[in-house]
Amino acid sequence: IDVVLHEQMGDELFNENMLENILDLRRRVLRPGGRILPDRFRLFIEPVSMTDAMRVRRFWNIDLPDGIDLRGMEQSEVAQRFDSARMEQIWVRPGSVANTVGTPSPALDFRLTTLDGIGALPTLFEFERIAQADTLVDGICVWFEAVFDDDNVLTTSPLAPVTSWGNRLYRVDRELAAGSSLHVHVRMGQLVEPSTWSVRTS
Repeated sequence: IDVVLHEQMGDELFNENMLENILDLRRRVLRPGGRILPDRFRLFIEPVSMTDAMRVRRFWNIDLPDGIDLRGMEQSEVAQRFDSARMEQIWVRPGSVANTVGTPSPALDFRLTTLDGIGALPTLFEFERIAQADTLVDGICVWFEAVFDDDNVLTTSPLAPVTSWGNRLYRVDRELAAGSSLHVHVRMGQLVEPSTWSVRTS
């Protein structure tokens, strides 16, 4: 066949078996020089700040009346449940993200027509983002871009118009001063199961 036209992109891109299915079609039925649409994908895993109306702080970071101070609870057994390697994961509501922390850059950028196989994609990432202003990092958000050509790019960014895809957020709740850096460490357990991905910040 000449063209594979598909839409098997899950919320985190990989979780509808896109890679397995499309690479199998490419191998079995796509003629040499045939096209896959969309072919190029960029996956983003970026620190973001929420709007004030949608922000929910960790209980030890909340300013309470009458001098009540819960900061000591950050080291409690209960708090450690929120700080495991996998971290607490929530879904971002449309319009709830105010901005990204630093300039986004894709963790993955690949083409289905040239990808050697599922195992060719890296699953461990470490990167740094510099805060452009004093900010609160509410979490690490996942989105993707499907690139048809230079003029036609579908994005599921939480800052773009709403699509049918959602955005997973790994909770952080960390204050960051302007000019300071945030290091993000990502380990994708199983590509098709984002609940196995782990995200840490330092």
